Amino acid sequence: MIFLCTYLLTSIIYIFNGLKINPYKRTEYTKNDELWAFNLKLKTWLYLGTTSFKDLKKVIPYKHSLLSFNNNGIEKIDILHNKITLFEHSFNSNDFFVKGTSGYYLQQFYYVVRKGNQVYLKRIGEKDFFGKKISETYVYKNNTWWRKTFLLYVLIPILLLFLTLWGYRFYKKRGKIVLLKNGLKLKNHFIELDSESLAILNVLLVNESVTSHFILNIVEKEQYSVAHNERLKVQKIKDLNLKLAALIETKEDLISSTKSINDKRIHMYTLKKTYFNSKKIR
Repeated sequence: MIFLCTYLLTSIIYIFNGLKINPYKRTEYTKNDELWAFNLKLKTWLYLGTTSFKDLKKVIPYKHSLLSFNNNGIEKIDILHNKITLFEHSFNSNDFFVKGTSGYYLQQFYYVVRKGNQVYLKRIGEKDFFGKKISETYVYKNNTWWRKTFLLYVLIPILLLFLTLWGYRFYKKRGKIVLLKNGLKLKNHFIELDSESLAILNVLLVNESVTSHFILNIVEKEQYSVAHNERLKVQKIKDLNLKLAALIETKEDLISSTKSINDKRIHMYTLKKTYFNSKKIR
């Protein structure tokens, strides 16, 4: 049998469980899954949400909550905090559940036992009454509950994923070289470079490869011969490689040269861009 539950707390009556008219077939009844609160002072009704109660067979007041007893255990129904806590039966509470008349008063549970023509009143201490805590769930669900659930299980994981990815990208950038207007920076280390070295790095950063002639145009001086300018270019690349290697603490050259696929007479210079976090001067 399903019956209507009313619970008075302060000046509010909570009404739930029981039966209601089927809105789709008004000649029939269906289980009531709504929880309503009636304010005795204001004479107003407030819809709290939908419940998931099964048939509440035995319910007694307990402090500011209700206790519902069934074969699975004891449900502590705390409407004020929208929480149901399920406990295992203890030996004493199971006996309390099976017997007839019972109740709670001043930290003691009382129940009546009949033996023949004799009637006995027994009591159980609160500490000995509840078994092990099994689980917690909600008394009712409404739009606020769904928003909290959406926030907890959807938005927060997305936010955490975003922060993780952002942190990972930030961490990767911290471990890469930044090309500044006057030099190179890696974490807290800085190496000053001349304008020609910066121009070479900037060209190598924005291009897949650069011809030897292009780099030669950056470093060549009109007063020097072709051979001398070629030596200036080679020395400039060598100095750059030494400074880059010292900055990232490696023995490999970040700037390398290979022969062009189309013309073996032309040398192409490339830069290992994975060590840099920017493709332009900041």
